[in-house]
Amino acid sequence: ANDGDDHWDLRKDLVAETIRQNAPQIIAIQEALAFQLDFLAEHFPQYRALGQHRNGGISGEFSGLLIDETHIEVLDHGQFWLSPTPSKVGSKGWDAALPRTAVWAKLRLRFNAEKEFMVLGTHFDHRGHKAQLHSAELIQQRIGELANGIPVVLLGDFNVELQQPPMQIFTHAGFRSAVVADTPTAIDRGTFHRFNGSTTGPHIDHIFISPNVNLHSAQILRPRFDGRSPSDHDPIKIIFSI
Repeated sequence: ANDGDDHWDLRKDLVAETIRQNAPQIIAIQEALAFQLDFLAEHFPQYRALGQHRNGGISGEFSGLLIDETHIEVLDHGQFWLSPTPSKVGSKGWDAALPRTAVWAKLRLRFNAEKEFMVLGTHFDHRGHKAQLHSAELIQQRIGELANGIPVVLLGDFNVELQQPPMQIFTHAGFRSAVVADTPTAIDRGTFHRFNGSTTGPHIDHIFISPNVNLHSAQILRPRFDGRSPSDHDPIKIIFSI
């Protein structure tokens, strides 16, 4: 929120405009504080927020899901912490610097009641390598327990690039990176740019899709407004069907 020349007050309208221009029906959001979520709720009342903040309730950062309920019905949802005690609110896992969570939801399109799918949004620790690996293992285990064969979309800031071991947990389980599947080269695939607008930095934000998800398009958005970025990460947008 307090990023000097990139302070929230100087870019909150850019965040809103990016959402408005792309009109996502599902958003996996990371690092949102309560007053920032309040701003989004004021401008986009159609979104329902799923999940607690990482310290429980509205304490700390929120890395949950925003669901556009005009298009999508929430059938079930839950949250677990990325730790050896995943049901313990605010628990910190392994060598992680901070508590981290994952929020999942089973959803149904309002215009097609037969089509159910599952989404899971998360934010991995930025320091703990053991935590990153074990978080991926835990998420893959929970997906296996919860999905029951329905299509799954996994979204988040993983703080890990695709070729590193934590992400290979998902690819070995049959998931594919939506951006890699829709982009022939690795050029300009960076997502983290520290507000400098670079497109060649680390590619640490990913959307993974299960084999029974039909990918129509995927792109890393590059929202820039008079040289300013709405975030220090660029968002990924995919269009898919089930």
